[in-house]
Amino acid sequence: MLAVILYTDTVVYADLRLDEILFCQQNPFEVGDNWHRQKWPIFGAILDSAIRLLYRYDERQNRPPLVYHGLRDTEIDKYVFNNHGTEKRDSYFKYGTFVSTSWDKEVSLGFMGEKGCLLEIDTSEPPDGCQRLVGADVSWISKFPVECEFLIARKPTFEVTEIVFDDEQNCQLVRVRYYDSGIQEILFICISYIE
Repeated sequence: MLAVILYTDTVVYADLRLDEILFCQQNPFEVGDNWHRQKWPIFGAILDSAIRLLYRYDERQNRPPLVYHGLRDTEIDKYVFNNHGTEKRDSYFKYGTFVSTSWDKEVSLGFMGEKGCLLEIDTSEPPDGCQRLVGADVSWISKFPVECEFLIARKPTFEVTEIVFDDEQNCQLVRVRYYDSGIQEILFICISYIE
């Protein structure tokens, strides 16, 4: 749990998140002199384990059905978001690190700043056979409990279900839900191996 305290109570979170995003954006088949080595690999692994442990023992009825994540100076086009400038024709994206969210929309709007977008993440039960989004309420252990933080484990995949403009908040509202990509990845690996 010390990893959660360090992440939520210090400025380490910003450095860790940037480091993980830079590491994830690399092509693993092009390792060279400019390869970005992770600065926080052990801490990231321990934090991920702590979130998964909290998730395992979390009360299901206490889980917020919706959480929000403010993205500063960002507008989302579901066809190119998080694809490093290349177009793709589906609405899925993998978030490169942990996702700090809040079940209080106003808190997330504060992190969004003057201009940006707000991710509205559906944390409800998925269809049968799919894994549930791994995350946990960390507000009880955080230095800032008023932020109502729900921390999502590293590298989740989301499906964009709707993009609208919220006139009341004057921002882009992007509704997403967790996408269990594990089954598709296993099938892809098996097909690649057979070929």
